[in-house]
Amino acid sequence: MTGVVLVGGAATRMGTPKHRIKFGSETLLERAVRKLAAVTTAVIVVGGRDSVDMQGVSVVHDLFSGKGPLGGIHAGLVNAEDTCAVVGCDMPFFSEQMLLLMERVSRDSDAAVPCANGYWEPLCAVYRPGCIPAIEALFEESGVLKVSRLYDMVSVHEFGENDIRSFGRPEHLFFNINSPEQLEQAVLMEREGVSV
Repeated sequence: MTGVVLVGGAATRMGTPKHRIKFGSETLLERAVRKLAAVTTAVIVVGGRDSVDMQGVSVVHDLFSGKGPLGGIHAGLVNAEDTCAVVGCDMPFFSEQMLLLMERVSRDSDAAVPCANGYWEPLCAVYRPGCIPAIEALFEESGVLKVSRLYDMVSVHEFGENDIRSFGRPEHLFFNINSPEQLEQAVLMEREGVSV
């Protein structure tokens, strides 16, 4: 399994590229890469407009621009040619062990995606190369597409709330940082021992 970290996005609310933000002793990107490297054979960073330079990490770019996170998932799959554990770089408390289990229990599916409180978490999920044709079919439409559109076109293993809770509270595991206020909240959460 290959780890894929998505660093795209305009970061308009944060005001600076999120992957470069310091979170403790490392950047958000370094944290995500470190955690994924513990459970994958390689890590790919799908870069945005701001360049990424990390030793030992492959950096690729969307093959189809302007498609949002779905474009990043596609780029990761095409470049990995492998099952991919995909995370957003702004989700500091994701569980790498949960992703590993999701891969194991979903080998007959094209994707394994957590679902908590009725909402998919598409940027902390496992995708297989079988998703590529469906994604490219969606790309025939214009504009940014919701990742969940893909789930009607491929086989998806839903990783349910009971399964998720064995690794932590969903609101912690899937907490993402989009603003300075959320960064402050995440720092407090880390101090209180939320980190997984």
